[in-house]
Amino acid sequence: MKNIIRYLFLLLAFFIIAFYLRQQITIVKLQYRIQSFSDEIELMKSKNKELIKEIEELKSYKRLEEHAKKLGFIKPSPQDVIYAEDNSVYR
Repeated sequence: MKNIIRYLFLLLAFFIIAFYLRQQITIVKLQYRIQSFSDEIELMKSKNKELIKEIEELKSYKRLEEHAKKLGFIKPSPQDVIYAEDNSVYR
């Protein structure tokens, strides 16, 4: 009878240790994934800042004016400009 109790005790201890180790392995894997996602977020934030800066540069008045000159556009004279009244569209 003592052998059966000892066997059951060892079996229970084995399952407890196995369960604990499985939890620890899962925790380590999840921590790795979290760190990976955090790194990816930081990379995306950095890329986003670069893209916002690039957008601002592309939208700058000076750049648009230079690009228009390259395409052969010229500034209109005051007589060539027609202003719409009350944000309405002329047809």
